[in-house]
Amino acid sequence: GIPYATFVCIYKKLLIGSFRAGSYSTPRLDKYRFILRCLLQSRIHMAFEVASASTEILNTFYRLMGMKIGWNSQVMPLDLVEFDLFSIGNNCSFGGQVMVFCRNSVGKHEACKIGNFSAITNSAGMLSGSSIG
Repeated sequence: GIPYATFVCIYKKLLIGSFRAGSYSTPRLDKYRFILRCLLQSRIHMAFEVASASTEILNTFYRLMGMKIGWNSQVMPLDLVEFDLFSIGNNCSFGGQVMVFCRNSVGKHEACKIGNFSAITNSAGMLSGSSIG
């Protein structure tokens, strides 16, 4: 779990860098995003779920990937690649397998935000530029 998570963090930092709101995707970036999504879905979530990892371990991993997570927020495994464009407020709760798309249909990156004291149900989806709470 931990060595693989470290590899995924290094992959994102070196080959992708940070996503910025307002920038557009390129074919090269799309290829790296696809590989990152495959890396995340293959072993990261399984390693954390099977080991009965607390949400603090997931929060730490997501923060290393660039996500902003507020105090006392319970975040379960997400289907997300653009961690830098997603922020979560204080005292939030997530269901499992929430999908967040921070890229719109023309390839423009837009930030998504979850406000304070919000709850997201299982298998919910957020589109680019949306805000909850």
